[in-house]
Amino acid sequence: MCSPTLMISAFSNALKFQQARKEQRNARNRAQLQGEIADKNYRLKVAQEKLQIRQKAKAEKDKALYTDLQSRQGIAKARVSAEGFTGGVLDRIVRDYARQSGNYKASVLANLDNEIAQSDMNIRGYGVERDANTPYVPRVNTLGLVGASALSWGNDFYTWKAEQEKNSVIKERTLGYLNYDEMYGSGE
Repeated sequence: MCSPTLMISAFSNALKFQQARKEQRNARNRAQLQGEIADKNYRLKVAQEKLQIRQKAKAEKDKALYTDLQSRQGIAKARVSAEGFTGGVLDRIVRDYARQSGNYKASVLANLDNEIAQSDMNIRGYGVERDANTPYVPRVNTLGLVGASALSWGNDFYTWKAEQEKNSVIKERTLGYLNYDEMYGSGE
């Protein structure tokens, strides 16, 4: 005894199941795609940061080397220019010049170390940003969808069954009244 109502309910629940499963798969695919985009963005930012720090390191090291060469040339010129002039004054001037040059070179290299440390912090920050932009990837819950569809169909079945029993009781009572009227008359 297959009722059209139950057949329609079964087909409706099957379609709802298909649609819900498709929506869950789409949500999963969107989350995976968003995660891939976040990962690519992270890798790109890290590559840019590393390139930038390499360029700065090369520039700062070249600056330190140039300063060192300039210092040596300046000291050599001072010694050659003062060939007749000797004593502690010239030595003090040369040492002071070398000290100032060394301090400048040390500050250039210290700035480079600070740039490298900042770059490392930026890379860590990019990792946190990637984690924040990577969504949770939900799983497709087929069993839950089947259970929900089955419960919905079961509800429709019991609603249909209750309606059938109600109609059966009404029919029995109506027949009972009709039989009573036939046996005893309607009293008119």
